Amino acid sequence: MKANTMAMLGISLLVIAGCAAPKSAFVPPGGILFTSYKAPLLVSYDDAKVSTKCGDASANYFHDFLLTGLSFAWNDCSLDAAVAEGELKKVGAADYSFFSILGIYAKTTVHVYEVPAEVK
Repeated sequence: MKANTMAMLGISLLVIAGCAAPKSAFVPPGGILFTSYKAPLLVSYDDAKVSTKCGDASANYFHDFLLTGLSFAWNDCSLDAAVAEGELKKVGAADYSFFSILGIYAKTTVHVYEVPAEVK
């Protein structure tokens, strides 16, 4: 009985160890089966005005709990990557979106918005 309990505990730890979750000042609640939301990276923008010009950068995550128990993440979702992708001159605000299915696949995208021309 003790061996079965230890085996179940070990399997449970392997399954939940790779759960992808973003770390930010504000994180909306997530779902177990499916999660999709958009949230700010900062909670105070000091009344920042933003234009429609935007740069995006995404990172992906995959957790193989069936065969290897390993987690894989790739791509660059940094602010620098989003600014370069959008060819932005001056950053006005940033937020992110997060998408996950069963904690097996997840995608985090950072959205960076440029300051409007009249505010520069």
